[in-house]
Amino acid sequence: MESEKLYTVREVAAKLRVSIQAVRRYITEGHLNAVTLPGGYYRIPESELSKITQPEAPVTQSK
Repeated sequence: MESEKLYTVREVAAKLRVSIQAVRRYITEGHLNAVTLPGGYYRIPESELSKITQPEAPVTQSK
């Protein structure tokens, strides 16, 4: 069984073009799920990163 790739907070911040503090805030506020390692370090699964980097489908209004 292959395990999912995990990203560091720094890697996610670079991919999203936001600060490291912003990524930590996303995690603590529950907007981004992460694995907490001993020592309080975070690792973000690739599937979580994909969720927030995928463009949302446009909303269509019915008339």
